[in-house]
Amino acid sequence: MMGPSWKGTAIVAIVPALTLVAAGPALGQANTSAGRKRIGSIQILELARDYFNQGDYENARKSYLEAHSAFPRNFEVLKNLGYCYYTMGPAGRARAVHFYLLAHKIQPGSRVVTEQLAKCLSDLNRHREAATLLRELADLPGADAASWRNLAQEYDAGHRHYEAVAAYEAYLRIKPDDAEARTRLGTLNRQQTAYTKALEEFQVVLSRKPDFPPAIIGMARIYSWQGRFTESLRLYDRALGLDPRSGDAASGKAFVLLWMGKTKEAESLFVTLLRRFPRDGEIAKGLESARAALDTKTKAPATKQIAAEPHDEAYFRERLSQNPLDATALKAITSLASSPRRCEESIEYGRQAMKISPDDQSLELVLANSLAYCRQYSEAIEHYPGVEC
Repeated sequence: MMGPSWKGTAIVAIVPALTLVAAGPALGQANTSAGRKRIGSIQILELARDYFNQGDYENARKSYLEAHSAFPRNFEVLKNLGYCYYTMGPAGRARAVHFYLLAHKIQPGSRVVTEQLAKCLSDLNRHREAATLLRELADLPGADAASWRNLAQEYDAGHRHYEAVAAYEAYLRIKPDDAEARTRLGTLNRQQTAYTKALEEFQVVLSRKPDFPPAIIGMARIYSWQGRFTESLRLYDRALGLDPRSGDAASGKAFVLLWMGKTKEAESLFVTLLRRFPRDGEIAKGLESARAALDTKTKAPATKQIAAEPHDEAYFRERLSQNPLDATALKAITSLASSPRRCEESIEYGRQAMKISPDDQSLELVLANSLAYCRQYSEAIEHYPGVEC
């Protein structure tokens, strides 16, 4: 006998079946929707690739951003988004770093991504991070010359001069004929007052490229600081013969003329330079010194020493030529040259003066300032009075 119990069982069995039948179309629609969405994302990705390959980075960026939501860990999407933002210039650098970092996490061995990421970081003045990445590339077995050159330039940009010297040396062992890199190495040695090494690098450059003005000017500067004015002047004239518009060569020549006592010629050259570079404080100071020296010459010999003011650099140069251990003259030139442009020169004279007057705190402060101008901060701190390292 089939009573109410049978009916209840039948109803219970029928309800789930009806539910499944009813849900069937909905599940099918959901799967179809997901599939269509996936197909749509792939089409957007293909569109982004087309834009990218055509160099239309603005539309490529928009399409890649759409594709990124569907493919958040796709290396190509992240790498190309980084480049699209990179092409936007400074305004896009931060976003470029964001996507390049994501791409770098997925494929840390990608040279292209690592170099582009380092370039963006450098543009944002994040030189330490950039150098760390480039160091990884340079340390790889069989690293090419470009890896060491990029690392050296990054250390240089971050004012890590000792590391830059080592990296330039490694690069030049592979590419010894790179005149620009070797001249920069000479300049870095000069900035650390390693004048013998600096001159050696400049001489190597000029033995291969005799008419390379940056190396000629580099040698001329060192000669002038060593008091070899005639040789320095000859080199500055040689550089100007190759490049008559060189402001570095002309200003260097003007100062050498001043220090040689050829004040009228120096004044004339400083006047010309100041017309070209009206905001250059060093040229203005040079002109002031030349005119002070000329004014001193017009006065009676008896009053010459009284007329010589502390800002008259030519006067102190003359004293130093007569007595290289003249502490007053060394200190005066250290102070007069203490500026961002002449900090290396100031450091050289300051160190000489400190050997004669090691307890002169005012001299030590000037030397510390010059070291800071040249971004030699570790040594600068040692010379600031009252600062414990």
